[in-house]
Formats: sequence, structure tokens, C-alpha cells
Amino acid sequence: MYQVRVLRGNSEAAVESSPVKTRGMAAKRRKTDKDNSSQQPQVRLGAIDAQHFCQAFGAALRNFMEMRNTRLHPVLFNELIERHADVSWLLAKDLSTALNTAVNNYRRTQACLMLTHLMAKKSMFVESLFVDACPVMVDQFVQILKRVGVDLQPKSRQLRDMLRFGVKLVTLAKTHGCWDEQSSADLETAAKACQQITSQSQDATTLCTQLLQLITEEVLSDGNDLNHTSEDHENTEISPADKTAKSPEKKRRRKANTKGTTLC
Repeated sequence: MYQVRVLRGNSEAAVESSPVKTRGMAAKRRKTDKDNSSQQPQVRLGAIDAQHFCQAFGAALRNFMEMRNTRLHPVLFNELIERHADVSWLLAKDLSTALNTAVNNYRRTQACLMLTHLMAKKSMFVESLFVDACPVMVDQFVQILKRVGVDLQPKSRQLRDMLRFGVKLVTLAKTHGCWDEQSSADLETAAKACQQITSQSQDATTLCTQLLQLITEEVLSDGNDLNHTSEDHENTEISPADKTAKSPEKKRRRKANTKGTTLC
């Protein structure tokens, strides 16, 4: 982890420490940041070799997922996602494959939690790598959902973590336009079969219903409706007419209060 931080470097560090020399550089940086604010973040590797990084951490990930007597802990990969989320997208396919190659349900759940954590890092979300890994992620999730109740008997908590990952995956896939009809049909069939098994857990049933609703939706709202409703709510709270209607009453009360104080 320390080597990753050192090799990446700090691209935002100032070259010169003098404020007089860096004043113009800071203004230029603010201007370029404003111009590039609409662009998607890219992977900042620095001096890291992407191939060696994938080989090293991919081997460590396979050791943790597939070896029962592994000495590795999920904290290693969670810290990597937390500190270097953009670089961690290079391991998205390996994490997705671990959903079905993991040695037990605990490791499968950890893979779901890591992927959910990775997709939740919005500031370091790399759209190009997500679009590239999305078919593998959807395919592996469909396979593991079909196995639930057949050769997999996860606990209710573990099943909830799997379904939360599925909800997040479908939401991002539809938002970024990498959702196809074949994936929708396969996942809908698997989710309906899983819904019959989750009847004993209310939370899992709710998540499975939410997943089915997301799958059947043709157009995914990007939160515009929520923004409009919140704006309408703010506008309807106090209208200008109400303010003008209440202002004479406030003036009369102020006059009455001032008269009372003068009489006292």
C-alpha cells in the first residue's frame, strides 16, 4: 500500500513554495479545473506499471478468495479501494470473477461489499473502466443469483449484501448506458427465482423487489424528478403573496409593542 502511494506521487503538489511565484500557477490551475469540471476522472497511475499492479494485487485477491488457509485479510483490499479507488477499478473484473470462484459464502459476500464500496466512490469513479467491466460484473452476478437456493445457502445478512450490490450495479449500468436486453432478461429470471427464497427475510424481500423494479424500468431517472419536487416544495412553503399578506399584521404588532413599551 505504501509503494502504491509513493509510486503514484502527488500531482497536486506545488513545484515552488514561494507564494509570489505560484500565484499565477494557482490562477491557471483554478481556470483549468473549472474548464475540466465536466470531464470524467481518469486513472492517475504515476509511475505504477498497470500490468504489474494487476498481477500483484490480482494474485493476492485470488489467494484471499480461493485459499481457505489464506493469511490475507479483507482490510488490505478495502483500504486500497478507500485510498486509491480509481486504480482499484483495474481489479473490478477479478473481484467480479471472485463472486463465483470464492471458497465460501463469506468470501463471496466480501467481494460484493468491495465492489459496492468501489462503485460508491463517486469522486474517483472511472466511467471507462466501469463500462469495460460492467458485462463481466452483470454476468457473474446473474450466475451467483441463480445458484442461491440450489448449491448456495447464504445467510440472510449475506444475501442482503449480494442484493445491495445488484441494486447498485443495475443503477449504474442503466445510468451510464451499458445495460442490454439480454442481461435484463437473465437477471429478471434469476431475481424472480431468488424472490421466492427470500420470503423469510423482510429486508432481502424488499431488496429483491427493488432490484426487479430497477430491471423492468425502461428509463432510469437521474434524480431530476426529486430535484423538481424539492424545488416545488421550497417554492410552496412561503409564497410572495403570503409574505405581503403577513407584512401588515407584523407592522401592526410592532406598533402595538412599541406603544406598550413607551407607556411603561
